[in-house]
Amino acid sequence: MVAVLPSSIRDQLRDDLVAVPVDDAEPTTLVLAWPEHATSPALAAFVRAAAAVADRATDHGG
Repeated sequence: MVAVLPSSIRDQLRDDLVAVPVDDAEPTTLVLAWPEHATSPALAAFVRAAAAVADRATDHGG
C-alpha cells in the first residue's frame, strides 16, 4: 500500500510503517470550507482541530 502524507506526520507513524520523502513533490494546499450559516458545535470543533493541525504542519515545514 502507498499513501501520500504530509511531512508533518512523519514522526507520528507506527513502527511498522515507513515514510519515504518525495523530494520533488509540489507543495499542496488544503482548503476547509463549510456553509456560511452553519453553527454546529461539531463543525466548530472540527475547524479548531484542523487549524491546530495546520499550525503544527507549518511549524514542521509540512
